[in-house]
Amino acid sequence: MKSIYTFIFFTFLFTTILKAQGKDDFSIFIGPSYQLIHNSDLGVNVGLEYFLTTGTAIAPSFSYYFSAKGIRTYAFNADVRYYLNTSSRFHYFAIGGFSYLMIKNTLTTPALTDSNIGINAGGGFVVALNDKIGLIGQLKYDSSGAASIEPMLGVSYKF
Repeated sequence: MKSIYTFIFFTFLFTTILKAQGKDDFSIFIGPSYQLIHNSDLGVNVGLEYFLTTGTAIAPSFSYYFSAKGIRTYAFNADVRYYLNTSSRFHYFAIGGFSYLMIKNTLTTPALTDSNIGINAGGGFVVALNDKIGLIGQLKYDSSGAASIEPMLGVSYKF
């Protein structure tokens, strides 16, 4: 739970710093994600995106998975998105990055924790509904843990 609060704190800190610099190329996104592996879990993915250049953005995110009772699963992702088009309402991108997956079993005494570092690769799209709101979808391979393909569909909001 401390990790969630830490992530939220740094997200707000990062947002405040970016807004103080007067940038208009910053957005947040949220949506459900699903690990396509045996005993897969449904989760929620929350993140932010900041454009470094016109077609390149960093997109750190946090995923929390609704695992079985007594098991907590979450991941921190540090992705880079390369937009292949930036001129229409439909934008599509390639994803590359790293992930840090943590699984904690609280049913045992003491609690067992397993963590894995992996790579992310995939692609996605953003459909702009207006100047601020868009639909976002992505399909990403994550090599951490049991390695999975994770689709995510959600909403993005541009500041």
